[in-house]
Amino acid sequence: MKKALTSVLLSLILTLTASGCAPELYERLLISAIGVDRTATGCRVTVLASETTEDGGQSTFSGEGDTVPEALSQIALESGRTPLYSHNAAILFGMQCAESGIAEQLDFFIRHYDSRPTAKVFLAEDTAESVLLQTDLTAERFMQLSNGAKYSGAAADVNLLQLVNGLYGVNTTAALPVLRADDLPTPVGTAVLQSYRLCTVLTPAEAQGLSALQGTLSGGEFIVKDEAFGTVSLKARSTNSNIIFTGTAEQPEFTAKIHVIA
Repeated sequence: MKKALTSVLLSLILTLTASGCAPELYERLLISAIGVDRTATGCRVTVLASETTEDGGQSTFSGEGDTVPEALSQIALESGRTPLYSHNAAILFGMQCAESGIAEQLDFFIRHYDSRPTAKVFLAEDTAESVLLQTDLTAERFMQLSNGAKYSGAAADVNLLQLVNGLYGVNTTAALPVLRADDLPTPVGTAVLQSYRLCTVLTPAEAQGLSALQGTLSGGEFIVKDEAFGTVSLKARSTNSNIIFTGTAEQPEFTAKIHVIA
């Protein structure tokens, strides 16, 4: 009997402790997109958050600090709610982050226990804040951009896990779609990163070429001129490639064979 009573009391204490520590839903800030910009002393973080009220809606909050966690702490202070990142659909880096290197800002998203590896990653043509402050912006817009890139092949479609693999992998390329802050965020190019820094920005046609070289192109229209058939329009369905190094360290050369099913 004594053992049973002890077990009941222990279960009750654990239940009360757990319920006392976990914030209620109305105390949560449901993050749907996070933007990071570099400042002179650290970074500025802007978040797009879903309202937990019955009418829903979206709100934006910003905070500054030496690091991303410190800036997010300022947002918690301003909003009066605890950020919840498990719903986050998109991560945006400002152009200055890419030009100086995103390693420090990226570290938070890699290490945080609540970070989603499937969150889509973008690079802003100017600042991430300018993109997230667009009127009527929702998380669904980032999913539309991701699907559009996948089906057209004219821009990169990258999530956090793919970005990390591209940055840390051997013989891999890290690429991010570049967004312009129009009435709604619009893709204008694909940024290639090397050693965490911006290397170049590709046009939509060049982005299709990069996807073909990587064997990941699965969409997009192409005009092909052939002596037997004339000019035809083809829709790519899948690709695979084989790239062989045929040169020397002094004169690097590559032979690339790309097979396109269209």
